[in-house]
Amino acid sequence: MPRPPKDFQDGYQLHEILVASLASKDDDAEPSATLTQVSIALPADEGIRQLVLARNQAARHTVMRINDESEASSAGPAIGGLLTSPKSAASPPARSALKLDPEAERALLLSDYEATMEVANGIGGDAQVQIMDWAEPLKLIDSRDTRTPDKAMRERDDAIYKQLRELGAFRQVAGESEIMQALERVTALRPQQPQFAQVIDFIVDRMRLALDLGQPLLVPPILLVGSPGGGKTHFSFELAKALGRSVHRHSFDAGYTGCSLIGSDRHWSNTSTGLVFDAVCLSPRADPLILLDEIDKGVNSSERSKTLDPLHSLLEPLSARSVKDISSGITFDASHICWVATANDLERIPQPIRSRFLVFVVQPPTPAQAIDLARAVVDSFHARNPALDPPERRVPVCIAHLTPRSQLQVLEQAMARAVANGRRQILVRDLPASCQPEDECAGKSQALLH
Repeated sequence: MPRPPKDFQDGYQLHEILVASLASKDDDAEPSATLTQVSIALPADEGIRQLVLARNQAARHTVMRINDESEASSAGPAIGGLLTSPKSAASPPARSALKLDPEAERALLLSDYEATMEVANGIGGDAQVQIMDWAEPLKLIDSRDTRTPDKAMRERDDAIYKQLRELGAFRQVAGESEIMQALERVTALRPQQPQFAQVIDFIVDRMRLALDLGQPLLVPPILLVGSPGGGKTHFSFELAKALGRSVHRHSFDAGYTGCSLIGSDRHWSNTSTGLVFDAVCLSPRADPLILLDEIDKGVNSSERSKTLDPLHSLLEPLSARSVKDISSGITFDASHICWVATANDLERIPQPIRSRFLVFVVQPPTPAQAIDLARAVVDSFHARNPALDPPERRVPVCIAHLTPRSQLQVLEQAMARAVANGRRQILVRDLPASCQPEDECAGKSQALLH
């Protein structure tokens, strides 16, 4: 490339700009889109650099949209991108989507990765992490004929590839401002979930450590052990909400296998990607909360099941950085996941798995704590049913002796009774007799006698 004039070197620099162009082999074929790189000398300004990156990104997305959807009629100047058309085509006939060209896709992935790297290094790089090698998605389309002869499988691989291409190699994690906001919400959980105070305090300490070090929040795997119906699952969902993270529940009492976590073998006709791959690679964030509900039921009473086997590597920080989904073949970083497990019987969990968790034994709440917890359950129930008026103030006290699970069941019954009686508010008299004060029950008995 010729050396730029001397005056370009003073206050100017060369920028590589991507230009999207339309081309077709003959008049009957719909045009396809390609990218061309040109060098332009522009002022050496950070704003200019960011503008070029944004326009290049738009140009790449324009090419992907045209080639994926094969809609030449919509081809035209793209907002924020560069698009030239050597000729206009008036409503060409529809055709099937273009096959993915591995070499063209390789160039596209690399270009997108380099642009994202520049942005990550320039602005707020601490809020996103790289979860896979930039070329990793190509495994889904390279040598597809030898990889699988099944048409449905190829279509599935193409769909997953396009999702990964769109999301790129980086994912968002909680940065400083997000952690500070979440810190207030998690701290506010303490009076609402008093029996989980130790867990909350531990997570708050980890959040403050992350802020002090200027690093993403990493929470070691947590295991909550307590009696059935004690609110462990409810707390886990509330914790995810406070952290601002999506929650993915894997219930071990539902007959799931280890394949559910890391994908099933591609030789199976119903092969599918695993929950961990879906939660991290097919979402914009690398730090979801995965709930391993009733993990003690993942071990068969007669022989140890392989259901828990994937957790040996998933729960280890070092090996979790390189996890392979069996169905897609993609290797990715799962080390930013927040793992929370629940169990009723700690002894049923194999020691190698148990040792990977920080174990918190959840004790039954005191009477005062039980009332606070009941208020939290009632508030949560009302939030999910906003068409109703807030329940009568005495309702939480009347159901405080029940487990959170039973409280929700009672509230569901009471809601049905209130609606049946033409009311939008749950009253104490809508609760079962076992939950009503003696004066309420006596009043009902007197009413029945007259």
